[in-house]
Amino acid sequence: MQQTIPETNYEIIVCNDGGDRAVSALCKKYIVKEVLIFPNKGSYYARNRGVGEATGEYIAFLDADICVPEHWLELGMNALQSADYIGGPVIIDNREVRTPAHYYEFITGFKENNSGIDVGFFVTANLFIKRIVFNQVGGFDDRLRSGGDNEFGMRVLKAGTFRRNFIKELAVLHPPRGFRKLVKKRVRIAEGKLKLNRLYPDRYCYKFSSPGSLIARLVVPPRPSSVKKTFSENNHFGFLSYYLFMWYFKIRVSIGLIWLLLKK
Repeated sequence: MQQTIPETNYEIIVCNDGGDRAVSALCKKYIVKEVLIFPNKGSYYARNRGVGEATGEYIAFLDADICVPEHWLELGMNALQSADYIGGPVIIDNREVRTPAHYYEFITGFKENNSGIDVGFFVTANLFIKRIVFNQVGGFDDRLRSGGDNEFGMRVLKAGTFRRNFIKELAVLHPPRGFRKLVKKRVRIAEGKLKLNRLYPDRYCYKFSSPGSLIARLVVPPRPSSVKKTFSENNHFGFLSYYLFMWYFKIRVSIGLIWLLLKK
């Protein structure tokens, strides 16, 4: 609500996936449009609903808890004058890094999206797009709980008629996740890749470790030398805490991946 363009030039639509009452209260407090979804149906379903409610020809996507600079909308709108599908960096906010889990996401989170246009798609955590793109290629695949950004972006790329651009100056800040959310995210991404393989076998063929190798990871600790490569001295935790985090994180993620593979 603090942007450099007039408030009459844009609308804010909050897709409350799951019907959180605190979110509804905020929408009423700030008088913004709310799309209430209950029960939870996933972010891609919610985004499709949001696009359906939007009245403008330009659509800007953000994820929850992201902070944007005051010129974010102005910069994105200007960029849409010469492109149809635009992404920008999603930076983990270093000011909020307090724990090993926070630090791990700071050095790994959204790195594939921050490298530029060569990745082929842009994450919906920071995305500007023209409505005409949705009209031609369709919305997000709401059967997916993860990977929908990828699948949609690849359809845009395959269409071959839309101009794509990555604007480094269009950066936003994402808060670092705690341990549980980080594990959940890693497993959710893997589940999304499995579903992409199943739904689009002609387009996706992600490879996964065998259950046996994942079981081995449960008992074999990471090498201290490999962990040190990603560790930096800080005022919040030492190397031992970071090493134990990496070991336990590997165990928890491996358990989640084993469950996914057995379920498949």
